[in-house]
Amino acid sequence: MGRARVAPPQTPLKRCCEARDQERLRDSSDVAGVTRAELRLHLEEHLDLERARSLRAHELARLDPRRIDPSLHGIVLNQLIRYEQWDALDQFFDAVGAEGRYADYVCDAADGAIRAGKIEAARRFLERVSSSSDEWLGFYERLLRAADALRA
Repeated sequence: MGRARVAPPQTPLKRCCEARDQERLRDSSDVAGVTRAELRLHLEEHLDLERARSLRAHELARLDPRRIDPSLHGIVLNQLIRYEQWDALDQFFDAVGAEGRYADYVCDAADGAIRAGKIEAARRFLERVSSSSDEWLGFYERLLRAADALRA
């Protein structure tokens, strides 16, 4: 009394549940109880340092910065710069801002864009930096002018 009945092994209910469980097991991820498909859909919720460092460029570019643990923002930004994901960086800075703790990443992104020959991307990043960084802006503006001269 009071105990749930267990379905006999050959009932349709048991076979149905077993098939579903086997399918989930075949698609299991390294996160307990989460399939690979579910992980791809909700990657930000399961992002840790190791996973952030191992993601490929296109996976990083898909992340929503507002759903990422702020302690991982620096790792994700560095990886996006490394993979030259300029549009994803723009979206990241749109979502979290470019001032304060992110200002150095904006300058790093501008530097990376200049090195990659993406002058317009570098200009977009530098436009995000406040005017209080005149020294940095002067340095990057000279770099941009030099890059323009080389292209001409």
